Amino acid sequence: MVHGYFLRGTGSNLFVANTCRELCKLGHQVKLFCQEEKPQLFDFIETAWDFDRHNHNITIVYQQATPYPGKCQLYRPNLNGFLPVYVYDNYPGYVVKTYSDCTPAEIEAYIEDNR
Repeated sequence: MVHGYFLRGTGSNLFVANTCRELCKLGHQVKLFCQEEKPQLFDFIETAWDFDRHNHNITIVYQQATPYPGKCQLYRPNLNGFLPVYVYDNYPGYVVKTYSDCTPAEIEAYIEDNR
């Protein structure tokens, strides 16, 4: 599952968190790409991995046992501090811009960082 944001808050964040949890309850192995910085808040996340500055290598940053037959591995791409959003919100540690305010180069860089 690819989700460009966090797992806390509202809207799609909660939808993705709940979908991943339910998939783990059903025994699925989930690979989740998102920006969640506190994987310990989610009982379905077994491991969390951070990508390096160039998104070439990963390092495990969190591991826990989960109560579900399925497991979720969270991968956090390095977005180099930039987060485009549909509706503006404050994300500490990120330069946040709505998509309509982003330049084509910013959007291309965001896509490349996630790729």
